[in-house]
Amino acid sequence: MPRIFAIHPYDLQFWDMYYQLPMELQSKLSVRILKSDKYVGSTQAHEGFDLVAFTNQCLSEYKIGDIIMSDMDVCDTVQAVMVQRCSELKGPHPLSTLIAWYKPLAHKLLDPDPIKHTLVDLREWQTWSNEKRQELAQKLFIEQNGRLFIKPAAASASAFVKVVENANDLVEALNVIGIGGLSKYTGYLENFYESFRDEFFSKLNIFKLPALSVMVMEYIDTPIKVTVDGLVANKEIQFIHIASNVYYDDYPECFWAVVFPALIPEYVEERLRSAYKDIVNKMINEYGFNDQYVDVEFCILIHGSGSFSLKMMEINTRMFSQFAPVYIGCMSDANPMQHLIDIQLGNKLKLPSPKSSEVKYGLDAYISSTRSASMGELFNFEAAKSRPKGEVIWRKKPEDRVQVLPGAKAAMLCFVYVFGATIDECWSKYSIW
Repeated sequence: MPRIFAIHPYDLQFWDMYYQLPMELQSKLSVRILKSDKYVGSTQAHEGFDLVAFTNQCLSEYKIGDIIMSDMDVCDTVQAVMVQRCSELKGPHPLSTLIAWYKPLAHKLLDPDPIKHTLVDLREWQTWSNEKRQELAQKLFIEQNGRLFIKPAAASASAFVKVVENANDLVEALNVIGIGGLSKYTGYLENFYESFRDEFFSKLNIFKLPALSVMVMEYIDTPIKVTVDGLVANKEIQFIHIASNVYYDDYPECFWAVVFPALIPEYVEERLRSAYKDIVNKMINEYGFNDQYVDVEFCILIHGSGSFSLKMMEINTRMFSQFAPVYIGCMSDANPMQHLIDIQLGNKLKLPSPKSSEVKYGLDAYISSTRSASMGELFNFEAAKSRPKGEVIWRKKPEDRVQVLPGAKAAMLCFVYVFGATIDECWSKYSIW
């Protein structure tokens, strides 16, 4: 009996997808979920997490015939190492997952027209005087000529993204993040890189990878931002979908919702598909990406008279995992887990198709809090339990504390998944929350 060997921090999210697999397939599988108690997900601190030790643990517990399952940044990198060590496994090369994980590399190596940015090493920043910090901040605002966007260089630290309006705000924001805050989220990447550099990453020709750093970027002021999702199987790109990303009006750095399908004209969709294929083909041909989902986020800038341009925001070697319930709800044969199992077993992929006019649109939206308190104080569990199964997904208990991190505007409480024949119907269903 094949065993799904899932490297995954969220039990509930894994089982949500697993139980939507055909019963015939479930009956032929067993499951082993391996996770670290110090790695609890991309939005939670994991002080002292040792990615190298966790990788070695996964390798020691792997058995030939296991189906490796992963859909998170850290876990994908573990899977990639296992693929190189175990010749019977299918999946990406660690170099390709590292490039996507460490965002400056993705812009440098994969982006034909990268967003202007400067990398600030927080270790160096901490040694500087306030005058030197102000000098750099002023210089960056003069060079960029507008608002700036702060983004940690390594993935798994999205809580620290921020839009700043002036040099003083930039200095304050970087001071608040500090090494201590960021090290909980990305510090383990440096040890992983150094441990496997000669084996997997020599092509980069980089002596040091400063994971504890922040990208200070030009802020792309456009309401049209999308995620293009696809799947690479046997080095061939299978285009999956495009979804619209929605951000809070008052907090333009804070992600709010995903709308599926994206509300964009067909000619824009064609350009997005083409740009996506160019980027992913480079990942495949030059850096060994294969047999895994990959999403690319874009900004769409409208210039008037029907003209527009695209700016790549970031790349992730996975599907946007929290989006999977919307995707499954709107499409037939759309379970990402099914696709990954089929790849590992060498089965022919059955690609998704629309279900019906009654569920043409799907919405995945956050409920967030701007204050810190217990989950029970901030979230109505009784109301949530009265809603249809799967509409509201939360990962905290009433007694768990929800903490708005220093410098952040809000903390996420749960996801709401709703469907309808129109997008207005979806927003109406969400509005009760």
